[in-house]
Amino acid sequence: MKQKTIQALYAYWNELRAGRLAPRRLDIEPSRISAVLPETFMLERTSQSTFHYRLAGTRLCEIFRTELRGTDFLSGWTAEDRAMVVADLKSTCDQGAVTLLRLEAVSDTA
Repeated sequence: MKQKTIQALYAYWNELRAGRLAPRRLDIEPSRISAVLPETFMLERTSQSTFHYRLAGTRLCEIFRTELRGTDFLSGWTAEDRAMVVADLKSTCDQGAVTLLRLEAVSDTA
């Protein structure tokens, strides 16, 4: 984790979860991470292999040119990449593992 924003978010998450797999939703105070919120997203697992954006920061929505909240996180991935991402996300959900993805994307629109 090289970026300070990711380090700060990770430290906050660990503080809140207090030894559990994840913090409770009620424990998360957006004001405590206001500096990183525009570039932050949180996913909700709606089935074994389905993940939707529960929260999507304004900067991310600007990049994707749409409101991401409620949309399928995996919809923009190729089938091959989707399988890899689902495996990582399942591990995160089931074992409390950390998933850090380095992403590169190409826009369909110029």
